[in-house]
Amino acid sequence: MKKERQWIHAAKGIAILGVMAIHVAQSVFGGHVGGVSSGLVMKGVSFGVYGVQLFFMLSAYTMCVSYANYRLDTDGSVWRFMLNKYCRLLPLYWLGMVAYYGYWRITGKPVPAAHQILANTCIMNTFCLTDQNACVPGGWSISCIAVFCFVFPILFGWVARRKFVWLSILFILLASGTFLLFRSGVPDVAAYWCVTNQLIVFLAGMLMFMCKDWMDILERIRIQVLFAMMIPCMALVFLLAMKKIGYPYFYLFRHVPASLAFVLLVSCLRKWEGSLPLMLIRIGRKTYSLFIIHFIVAWEVAERVASRIRSPVIGFLTGYLLTVGVSYCLAIVIDRFYEVPLLNLKNRLFSAGQSGRVG
Repeated sequence: MKKERQWIHAAKGIAILGVMAIHVAQSVFGGHVGGVSSGLVMKGVSFGVYGVQLFFMLSAYTMCVSYANYRLDTDGSVWRFMLNKYCRLLPLYWLGMVAYYGYWRITGKPVPAAHQILANTCIMNTFCLTDQNACVPGGWSISCIAVFCFVFPILFGWVARRKFVWLSILFILLASGTFLLFRSGVPDVAAYWCVTNQLIVFLAGMLMFMCKDWMDILERIRIQVLFAMMIPCMALVFLLAMKKIGYPYFYLFRHVPASLAFVLLVSCLRKWEGSLPLMLIRIGRKTYSLFIIHFIVAWEVAERVASRIRSPVIGFLTGYLLTVGVSYCLAIVIDRFYEVPLLNLKNRLFSAGQSGRVG
């Protein structure tokens, strides 16, 4: 693993640990985020919902880095780059579809309909506002990444050429479209999961890539302490104000202060890169597999274990640690026997195709 990338894996590790925490809490206590908001520990856990947005931001950043290097090292074919990204994204998602279909069959729960399976197979389920998670829990987030991959070359061109007018227009259109979506009668959560509401976070990751020199300056002059005081306070005031006004506005604008907080987190991780926990980095390298598989573990392991413990907090923490441990072991197996062989096959096919064109 390259040293300069360890902070990215550590940030991804933080993101997936937060996501698993909120899902274990929901499984143990029931309900949505509001169902886990009692007590100081659970209030802290509720911030795990932002793990998905942190991962979106990191995905945009790493995609910019990969694309910039790709254009230098190859012929710069956009379609080849996109195909490579989809080859990494789709196989594991399809495995998740099969696994959860079998799980729901075995447990006697409703299985997805044909149109839902089709939308998820094409990984366009983010646009199906009533079926976003029909085949894979949390599948809306993977679909958002797939859509972003599709529009990435255009956005990268705008960001690289400093086309901030076009980016501003896009931001306004996304905000307006999402606002209308919230006001259309669609459930707030479904509208929140729609890609139009999430692309703003991806744009923040791309801007972070363009401002990486500025971030280096921040690290050299050591003003993280100032940001550590300012950004959380600004974010808290902003979120409370939006929540007071109403949930549609709260869902619509909360990505802005969250993105600022993510910049602070990334800046700190880059500065402390040499002393980051190795286990956190290893977890970050298995983020995708952990995300796909941890729901079953939370449902079948954490919930049953926590139900046997009287203290809700201790029950949650026990279930959470078990979920992280078991999911990580399963992710290692999936990586070794499924994901890596498929990636090797993809690389051989790409190499053979390139050799054929050269010949």
